[in-house]
Amino acid sequence: MTDVVPHALTEVASGAPIDVDPRKAVSARTLAREQFLVTAGQVAAGAGNLAFALLMVRVLDRRGFTHLAVFLASYLLIHLPGTSFGAGTALRFNCLPGSPSTLGESTRP
Repeated sequence: MTDVVPHALTEVASGAPIDVDPRKAVSARTLAREQFLVTAGQVAAGAGNLAFALLMVRVLDRRGFTHLAVFLASYLLIHLPGTSFGAGTALRFNCLPGSPSTLGESTRP
């Protein structure tokens, strides 16, 4: 008979188990810091995109910038939904056909 573990343990490359209990209380300060870092990264990426666009406006002629804008817009329209589906699948991988839980196999070792 197997014992039920109240929280999950994961082994890292060193072989030492680390605690990854999802029910562990996290302070509001920690959550705010994480969200601030994510927001700061998004702002920095947006500033980089703006700098690139302004540079390309100066370097390219109208026709060249139009081609660049169309390429970037089409890339965004194609890439973004695929990334979203990939992220959703990573969160709920057992909903895919052929996943271990749909074949009757256990997802836990």
